[in-house]
Formats: sequence, structure tokens, C-alpha cells
Amino acid sequence: TNGIQIPDGNADGWVNHIDLLGFLTEWGTSCPASSYGPCGINFSMKYKGHTYALAEIDGRCWFANNLQVSSYRNGDFIPGDVYETVWNTTEEGARAIYGEGSSPCYSGNCDQSQALASYGQLYNYFAVIDERGLCPEGWHVPTDEEWYAVTDALGGEEVAGIVLKAPECASPGWNGTNTSRFTGLPGGIRTSAGDFIYEGDFGYWWSSTAQGMNDGWRRSLSTDGDHVGIADADQRVGQSVRCIKD
Repeated sequence: TNGIQIPDGNADGWVNHIDLLGFLTEWGTSCPASSYGPCGINFSMKYKGHTYALAEIDGRCWFANNLQVSSYRNGDFIPGDVYETVWNTTEEGARAIYGEGSSPCYSGNCDQSQALASYGQLYNYFAVIDERGLCPEGWHVPTDEEWYAVTDALGGEEVAGIVLKAPECASPGWNGTNTSRFTGLPGGIRTSAGDFIYEGDFGYWWSSTAQGMNDGWRRSLSTDGDHVGIADADQRVGQSVRCIKD
């Protein structure tokens, strides 16, 4: 296959399993890299102690789970469990788990251990754009342009939400078809004031593209519709993060 001809290695006049074993011993078992898609032969990858499923969408390789790291790529710690008054004023990277600590939690399931397992962590925009990097080497937080490309490939922003959302049969699940394998979930948000809202109703994901001096572009999915929301958000808001391969 792929233009490779197995030789009659033992010169017995037949090409059989003995010749194949000899060929593999000498040349190895790997196939040409060009025969694989953007995720290679991998269905998942491990990063900082967590395993992330991978999804190939429009010729690009995406994390199919939300990021849940507590440190940057270089190992530097990202502050977490930040009290709301600090969250509201910081201009440095910070992270949160939905419902954590004593901060107000106004909707959904506010059990932080369940939220972490289901939705990963929420990051402010300062963490997203920090030069130390949230994603593994060779990966990055998608730009606004890359988000547009994936929604366009899935039929446009008015309908792409249904194929980006996890199905009801998944655990945890939502009300989509997940034919994209993106596995979007309604992880909610931490507002710039430090409150937790919208778990079970909305999922929000940062892009790495700024909007003006104080905002960043994001995408959202909703229980009530099949569209993909496109808006800017205050850089102090905590939202989910996905990684896309360079």
C-alpha cells in the first residue's frame, strides 16, 4: 500500500508473512505522516496530568475537552480560588472553577468538584494571552479568525451550534448531535464581578483576539438554540478555553 512493495526477502519465490516480518523489522511499522489527518494517529493527548480527547474539524486538530491546567506551559502557577474583589480588579492571569469558594453562584449546579470534572476551569483573558502559554507546545488558543473558519465549515453560525454541542446520551451531555466531535458543554461563566452564572444553560469559549482595549472576542453555545454566539467580553470574565494545533 501507499506505493510500498514488499520484497521477497528470503528469495524463496514467494512474498508472504515471513517476508513482511522481515521488512517491518528492517524498516519499522510507521506509515508516512502524510497518510494521517491533522491529529496524526492520536485520538487523545496528555498534558499536565490530564487527558484531552482530540477532534479533527475542517482540517485542524482541536481539543475536544475544556482546558483544566493550573499552570502555564513553562510551569508557572496561575492564581486560582480568587476572591471576587480581587478577580474584579486584577490585570494578571487567573483561573476559577465554577461555584468555588464563597463567591456568589446564582444558577446551575454550584458543586465545584463536579464542575471541574465536567467543564474544566474558567480563565480570564489575561491568562489566555499570557506569553507563557496555556496550551501545550505546538498548540495555541484559537484566534477569532480560526473560530470563524470552524463555524463556517460546519454550516455557519446560525446552525453550527447543534453539531458542536455534546449529545444527551453523553455523560455529561447536552442537547446537540456532536457530529463535529467538539463536545461542547454548558460550563457557565464567571462574570467580571466574580459571580458564577449560566451553568447548564450556556458554554463560553475565549478566542485569543482582543477587541479594543478592554475586551476579547468569544464564542458561545446555548441550550435554547442551534446558533453560535459571537460577541466580545470583558477581559476579567472567566470562560472556558480550547486549544488548537499550530
